[in-house]
Amino acid sequence: MPTWLSSFMLNPALAAGAAAVASPILIHLLSRRRFRRIRWAAMDFLLEAQRRNRRRVRLEQLILLILRCLAIFLLALVMTRPFIRPSVLGAVSSAGRTERIILIDDSYSMDYRSPGGAAGGRSVFARAAEAAKYIALAAAEENEADSLTLLTAGSPRQPVVALASLSEANLRQLGDALDAARPTQAAAALPEAIDAVADMIRARPTQASAVVYVISDFQRHDWLADEGRQDRRSPAETLAALAKGGKGVRLVLVDTAIDPQPSNLAITELRRDQPLVVTGVPTRFELAVANYSPRPVEQVEISIRAGDHTLPPITIPAISAGQLAREPVEVTFADDGSAVLEAKIVGASQLGDGLALDNARLAPVEVVPAVRVLMVSGEPSGDPYNDEVFLLRTALRPEGRAASGNEIDVIDDQELEGADLASYDLVVLANVDRLATVGLRNLESYVRAGGGLVIFCGDQVDAAYYNDALYREGEGLLPGPLGDVQEAAGGAAAITIGDWDAAHPLMRAFIDELASVLRLVKIDAFLKMDEDAAAAASQPAGRPAADGATSSVRPPSRVIVRLSDPDHSPLMIERSFGQGNCLLITTSADQEWNEWAASFSYLPMMLEIVQYAARQAAATPTAVVGAPLTCAMDPTVIQKSARARTPGYPVEAEIPLEAKVEADRAALVFNDTSRCGTYRFEMTSTRGEPISRFGAVNPDPAEANLARASRAELLEVCGELDVQYVTDVAALAEKAASARIEIWWPLLMAAIVLFMTEHVLAWWFGSRG
Repeated sequence: MPTWLSSFMLNPALAAGAAAVASPILIHLLSRRRFRRIRWAAMDFLLEAQRRNRRRVRLEQLILLILRCLAIFLLALVMTRPFIRPSVLGAVSSAGRTERIILIDDSYSMDYRSPGGAAGGRSVFARAAEAAKYIALAAAEENEADSLTLLTAGSPRQPVVALASLSEANLRQLGDALDAARPTQAAAALPEAIDAVADMIRARPTQASAVVYVISDFQRHDWLADEGRQDRRSPAETLAALAKGGKGVRLVLVDTAIDPQPSNLAITELRRDQPLVVTGVPTRFELAVANYSPRPVEQVEISIRAGDHTLPPITIPAISAGQLAREPVEVTFADDGSAVLEAKIVGASQLGDGLALDNARLAPVEVVPAVRVLMVSGEPSGDPYNDEVFLLRTALRPEGRAASGNEIDVIDDQELEGADLASYDLVVLANVDRLATVGLRNLESYVRAGGGLVIFCGDQVDAAYYNDALYREGEGLLPGPLGDVQEAAGGAAAITIGDWDAAHPLMRAFIDELASVLRLVKIDAFLKMDEDAAAAASQPAGRPAADGATSSVRPPSRVIVRLSDPDHSPLMIERSFGQGNCLLITTSADQEWNEWAASFSYLPMMLEIVQYAARQAAATPTAVVGAPLTCAMDPTVIQKSARARTPGYPVEAEIPLEAKVEADRAALVFNDTSRCGTYRFEMTSTRGEPISRFGAVNPDPAEANLARASRAELLEVCGELDVQYVTDVAALAEKAASARIEIWWPLLMAAIVLFMTEHVLAWWFGSRG
């Protein structure tokens, strides 16, 4: 007995009784042979009458025969107890062929497992694969001729399987593919994935109705624009456009999430807090740990590894539910060159974490031997105590074995013209009167290209010249126009360091006792600055920038430290210039205008200034999974051909790369970043020396927020599209199976009506002769 009969009959074996429909035909044929032919005289009249009524009689007999056959067929069908059932999981019509497309979210959030052991410890992705199997089985019961295509959100234009029908062999193939599938380490890109589904439906030549099943954990940031992604459109937008265009499209959202409020801890950021990382000198990093859980966590231990060295762990006392904790980390690298810093949550599962991939984060760093500082002294002297930069140079590079991380060169303003500024990370002008035209032009080019500049004032500074040449109504290096020298009045309260921008990176170390010491520093004289003029000179959008190019808005000057005088005059003020930055200090570097060098705060402040103002290190190769990993290089120093090593090296072979060169810049671009971990670029200098640089690929931190969109929010986002929201596919399929409607009784009534009609017609036909 064909198995397909069981999909709409309770007693399919009794369908063989339909063969009884032939009984009226056999009776009709046998009854024609009972009569013997006897010719007699009146026969000619009867034959003539028969010839006249033959067509009508045959038509009447045919009608009666059809009614008898149909009545018997219906009686046989009643014995099989036929039934119908509601359409399962979104089929537009059970009568016609349906094109079914299953899109599984394979982002790394789908690897979530409930910390409480719900769902038997299975991941959300395992539940999604199981749901896809139930959908296929239910669809096969409805119509085996339906087609089915399985896609993943990570590669939506490359079907995992494409089945022309839902036969048993094809269903086994689908099951094998789902058993082998695993979540990726990338974030979800559902709008792009559903665009690919829409293109697939649009490209099909047939007009079969389509049902799209999206199986996901339905994170808020993927579906709702108000989650910090106002520029994102609804993932269902393209399907809604297809439906409006006349395509028979239905969307079924299959939610396989385990916990209503998932629990997850994640390291979302690990960044360097200083421009340069110097050998032997502590470097500040900042670590961000997010608690995407409905309850607070305590004693979060973070292990730190710098290169091959494991450092003492740090502990975050507590992180409130839904909050982000930022923790400073101080790391010292023993050797220069390329290295990787790793931070990892220890014992995350005991803290209620359900997603492991985002518990670690990597940060590649380039460690330099020292910060190279060029000091331009405006008042050099053989007497150290009369030399303008002696105290500053001593603070930045003191005598002794302790490493300061600074290399200092000192020149006068006449030597600036011939200096190779590009080899320095920071240039300091200390009480310099004027600059030669070539020297000023070189200095502007240096800062515009990313160099750092610090200007100390003093009695040698020509304010009028600085305003004309270095300020130039806001187009030059200087953050603001200089005014007259202001001195502390005799008998009046001493001018000290007043207040500062505590959020500024330069001032983060000045807290508690160190802040109190800093406030005691006496300032005897300083150059006044016109803040109103500096604010008015902020460059509007579209105005030519200092380098002659039309660019975006140049940020206004920012006051970092103010004095305690009645006007709260700026002591430190900065402003960007091109890719670099200029920091102006309105008092002197020596003790001629202040007593700062005698204060305990002088040394840490000068070290902080150098660390903050120095040239920013070149961007390290960092990317999230799936994004290109770019390693910048100098084509005049490094050869174009290179090799890349993945986290699977040496099991996986090196991959050859060729640098992309644009003008005077070049970069190696590696696109196959499908895994988190440490990558490595192996390069060769033009002299034949090997050069290695590390890169890091991390999980997308946005995917770590597992907050879910509600059913109402999802339906609202889908608009007028025909949508069905499902949370338990297996239960729905069982419910649909049990919700069958038997139709034997209307068939029985139809059979009775047919028998009665046949009897009435037979009597009527016979009564007319």
